Amino acid sequence: MSRKVDSVKDINDSKETWRLVVRIMDVWSVVNNKGIEHLEMIVMDSLVIKENMTCIINNGSVYNNDFQWKVCDLSKKIVFLGGTTTKAIELQNIPPKGYFFKDFGEILQGKCKTDRLEDIIGVVSEINHIQSNTPGKKVVVSVVLKDLKGNCINCNLWEIYGSKFLAYYNDPKNNGAIVILLTHAMVKDGQVSNAWSGSKLLINEDIPEIQDFMSKLPTNEQKEKPTQSAKSLSNWSCGSQYSPVERFVHNAKFMSLSQFCKIKHETLCVTVATTLKFAVSKYGWFYYGCTRCSSKAPNPEKAYECSCGQKVEQPIPRYKIEIYVSNGESKYRFVFWDSECAAILGMTAEFMHNSMVENGEDDPMVYPDELEMLLNKKMAFRVKVQPTFSQASVWKLCDDEAFVKEIENDYIVEDNQSKTEYAKLVPNKENLETSAVSMLPMPGQNPRFAQLYVYDTENEIENRMHGFRSKSGVDVNIVRKLSEMLYEHNVHAQSFRMARDRLCEEVKMSRKVDSVKDINDSKETWRLAVRIMDVWSVVNNKGIEHLEMIVMDSLGDRIQVLIRHDHLLKWKEVIKENMTCIINNGSVYNNDFQWKVCDHSKKIVLLGGTTTKAIELQNIPPKGYFFKDFGEILQGKCKTDRLEDIIGAVSEINHIQSNTPGKKVVVSVVLKDLK
Repeated sequence: MSRKVDSVKDINDSKETWRLVVRIMDVWSVVNNKGIEHLEMIVMDSLVIKENMTCIINNGSVYNNDFQWKVCDLSKKIVFLGGTTTKAIELQNIPPKGYFFKDFGEILQGKCKTDRLEDIIGVVSEINHIQSNTPGKKVVVSVVLKDLKGNCINCNLWEIYGSKFLAYYNDPKNNGAIVILLTHAMVKDGQVSNAWSGSKLLINEDIPEIQDFMSKLPTNEQKEKPTQSAKSLSNWSCGSQYSPVERFVHNAKFMSLSQFCKIKHETLCVTVATTLKFAVSKYGWFYYGCTRCSSKAPNPEKAYECSCGQKVEQPIPRYKIEIYVSNGESKYRFVFWDSECAAILGMTAEFMHNSMVENGEDDPMVYPDELEMLLNKKMAFRVKVQPTFSQASVWKLCDDEAFVKEIENDYIVEDNQSKTEYAKLVPNKENLETSAVSMLPMPGQNPRFAQLYVYDTENEIENRMHGFRSKSGVDVNIVRKLSEMLYEHNVHAQSFRMARDRLCEEVKMSRKVDSVKDINDSKETWRLAVRIMDVWSVVNNKGIEHLEMIVMDSLGDRIQVLIRHDHLLKWKEVIKENMTCIINNGSVYNNDFQWKVCDHSKKIVLLGGTTTKAIELQNIPPKGYFFKDFGEILQGKCKTDRLEDIIGAVSEINHIQSNTPGKKVVVSVVLKDLK
């Protein structure tokens, strides 16, 4: 060529004699509301990546890129006018046509330009809604698309695009997964749809992008055709040979939750239940797995080649969440897996985990607040019941109200057996050792947790004094004025205040902490910011030791804590009297201690899934005592199972018994208080 060509990236409105060597990537017609048609297209030069006809374009006029919908980031556009010429020429140095797929994670996070058209690829996991072509209504098909990371977004296909999808879906020759590629998709509010002009819909076509995507799907997903929700059926009478409900219950036994405790062998079942609370274990809410399939990584910190053929450089977090579900008085533990959780939550475990780390929460045992979306949902479940582990693994679920009602009314039959608080292992010859283990609420597996509380210092003086029962004669106003004087005039006090305030900023977390007074057995993910007020060892008559302690939060509320014998090694060196810390996932039980130290009706048990993190929390009053008034003791105003703090002067020694065979040392004295 006699003249050098220009680069697309250099185009501006300083001249009109631009000379470009490009490939025409896409061409489409646009008709405005007056019926006037014009053409738009995308061209690419050899410095970028993509495909088809290659040519020389001379003298394209340059204007600002004021298209309503943009397909690239360049601030200018080219307009073909009378002086523009093109010449087809074979140019091997320009990459072939391809696609710029938008990441689903960025769509869910809102990282999209509202005037930008994007290329989308994903597998159809469910058909949400079908509106047929009736008078006054246009065809629209709403599907859920899932990417290879498990991210799910809604995709709306209008008119010819929806009709094309339905034609493919209803063709009996088309079985298995449906991968669709949609070009020039409009993105809004975390979902996508075809553009009115210019979008292309490719369904399971034999092109590298779709074939590569299909090959990376787990083998079982490649063979599974997407199902229609009950909502889509209510709007559309056509469909496949079997209804969604029939496909959901196919080859499964129909059982109420109360019947699960009778199952002796692994069984595929369909049931209806409501998610109740997390069953927290030492494994937390996620595991590290393959980037293509859902298999677990052998080591979360090392690269490896998965059995699916994927070379994994860095394993990613995937959901594995244990949840108690209930129906009436019956309860059972269900295990929810990655794809089901991602579909409900609308985000991947990787994204959720990274968000927590960015917000300063690095404890993997802390359950994100967003997981609460999984609770209090009535759903139909297709599960594999595993009696050996007293759990059920979720294969499929549906929370559509009409769908759940049909399953419940037509398939599930309650029996008249007695109900237990939690399902129990069923005695069988293969598992005699564990058959009597209660699932109430599974010692060693169901810790709970709470979270950090950044204290409001508006009433700081009163709250610091709150921890001391004996504070008569102390004038709050004098203490406050003294404190204000020090913070205003003393450089050391000022430095302390600045350091403490900075610490308070550093310990802010993505989740608020819970109050001790609010603790109940409605959940297992309590998060507490407390001071350990007292720790003591208890040895029973068999010589088995356990620890008990009292913790108090910034509001002065206390609760008794138990560390069982089998967890002593983990906690004995960690727990120190008067330390402040965050406790996550302490299991909640009724306070059935023989001797109680506070009025709380519940106690906390530290188990395998419990974590603690020592942290300086100045807003919690220091260790103090709650002295019992002698007058109340003399009047009998005491609980017989309550342990109290006592202070008094010894006025007389009544009796001394020395340590002799068959007798223990005992000294009886008379104590006198200040009254």
